[in-house]
Amino acid sequence: MGADIGSTTIEFFRFDDGGRILAKGNRYIRTCGYQKPADEVPVRISPKDFRISLNRLRYRLDRSIEKEQEALKILGDEADWFLPKTFPEGIAGLHQVDIVTHAPELRAYPFEASYASAFCECLESPDEGLILTRRIRSEFSYTVPPWPAVPSVLFVHAQVDHDLSEDLIEEHRESLCKALEPWGKRTDLEKKKLLVVQEIGSVEDLKQARTLGNFSYIHILAHGARVSEEDMEENETEWGLRLGRADSEAASPKEVAEALKVDKDLPLVVTFAACDSASPDRPELGNSSLVETLHRNGIPVVIASQFPLTKPGSVTLTREFYSRLLSGEDVRLALHAARVALRAEARQVEERRHDWLSLVGYVRLPAEGYAHYLKAFALRVQLHMLEAARTDSEPLFAAGPSSPEAFADVERRLGERIAQLQSRKDELDEVQDSALEAECVGLLASGCKSLAELRFVQARHFPEDQARLKDASKAALADSLKWYSETYRRNLMRHWHGIQKLALEAALEGRISDPMELMIVRRVAQNECDGNENEYWACGTLAEAILLGALTPQGFDLKSAQEALKKLRERSARDPKDNGFAVKSTRRQLERYLNWWTKGNGYFAGLDCDLAVEAQQLVNCLNG
Repeated sequence: MGADIGSTTIEFFRFDDGGRILAKGNRYIRTCGYQKPADEVPVRISPKDFRISLNRLRYRLDRSIEKEQEALKILGDEADWFLPKTFPEGIAGLHQVDIVTHAPELRAYPFEASYASAFCECLESPDEGLILTRRIRSEFSYTVPPWPAVPSVLFVHAQVDHDLSEDLIEEHRESLCKALEPWGKRTDLEKKKLLVVQEIGSVEDLKQARTLGNFSYIHILAHGARVSEEDMEENETEWGLRLGRADSEAASPKEVAEALKVDKDLPLVVTFAACDSASPDRPELGNSSLVETLHRNGIPVVIASQFPLTKPGSVTLTREFYSRLLSGEDVRLALHAARVALRAEARQVEERRHDWLSLVGYVRLPAEGYAHYLKAFALRVQLHMLEAARTDSEPLFAAGPSSPEAFADVERRLGERIAQLQSRKDELDEVQDSALEAECVGLLASGCKSLAELRFVQARHFPEDQARLKDASKAALADSLKWYSETYRRNLMRHWHGIQKLALEAALEGRISDPMELMIVRRVAQNECDGNENEYWACGTLAEAILLGALTPQGFDLKSAQEALKKLRERSARDPKDNGFAVKSTRRQLERYLNWWTKGNGYFAGLDCDLAVEAQQLVNCLNG
């Protein structure tokens, strides 16, 4: 997740409405955050030198490395001139420079050339440096709709031809599948419509592709091309997208924006793997870049290239950006990580020397509360990733044989979730966000418990490795107990965390160390059941608390437990959103006392018996 990202907004205004050319001597009013007074900044470069420098950054066979370096220096120095030093002295970490300009001619300027000069060290690490983003003030809302915890990605690509190969398309698909790996195997992703891949040949095809699902993220692999316009020279027209084969015409930014217009707050993110998709070129003629047009029409995040982008660079962009974004990280961090990866590759491959400079990000985020929202959102993403891994593990629990690879895949995914949650817990502890940290610890405990169950089932499938796997299962279960204990003691009203803590304690230690805790959990669950006739999850907690009472002088009250489970069934059946999940989940928890936490499997040590008989009675109640 990373630490909070600092941010400074730099905004540019014209003195008047005259002129749309980035002419030498033109002056702009510049504001920089809230601390510095507004000042004046004049253009120091002539239009001719500006265009020569831009042209030298186009990937051509006859290009000169010396001329390219000269262009990078000229553009980088001018970018530094326009962007005052904003990174706080002596502070490591990440800092966003949010560039807002009301002058179209300034939108054509490659501010990202700053990375080529004084700020070049800011692309050394994904955890440190400056993140340059752009934004346009417009009519759309300044709030961003809620981001979905479960992703849905549409990948559309132009028609296959000699300049767009099946191999490149497959590399993009694999990059997206890799980013979506926590949600399941490649075939499952497309089956669940977490990823939809579609070939298109026109903007009409693009519109049609959007009807295949409610996509939060749209990734487009196509060619940047000049739009044909009557009575205009080719070098005067806009850059659009060529979606068809080599002999087809390009669609204009306006046409593409119409096909991608916001519908029910979606999409939230559009990425273009297309040369010049962020190049306005000739704004004095009214030209607008594709990325700018989409952003102005209300899409919060649009990522594109202001220069030609190499094919390997487009794959790196896709892989690095989406792997971060789809795991719940800050979109600005995802953009920065992509630039860092492109910069590192440029040092190794001469033909890709400035893919990193080409990347432009138009990013609109809520003005207030985004950092806290993102922390909560990241935990929701982790929750759904855990649920996806659990769902994929369920077929492995069947009696039939399963391959070691199938177990290893789910075990790896659960291990990744546990590692990420531990990292997030440490970060939340540093910023002293106790509520979110407690939620994170609860997820961490749940992940360890799922890993323990997977290892136990794996031991049943592979007797030759049974001893090691059973020990590993108990170790993961002990970790789960530790985390449930920590989060429950923070808030005794969380009956779900309390019952999990007590259940694991009983299974691992054969006792309830503090019967008062069991009384508290039972009382809290009882109060919730009695206080809300629609509450049903607390009914499951209540039934299990009564079951654990068999280990205390209080004893097991079968009738009370049966009444709690009857309420669970009746109330959950009235909830159309539950769809039988509460009964299924509660049954699975109770069946652990029958199939997993038993004397025969080495649990309830020191006791004459386990809770299998009582648990079977409760399972029968749910089945009846």
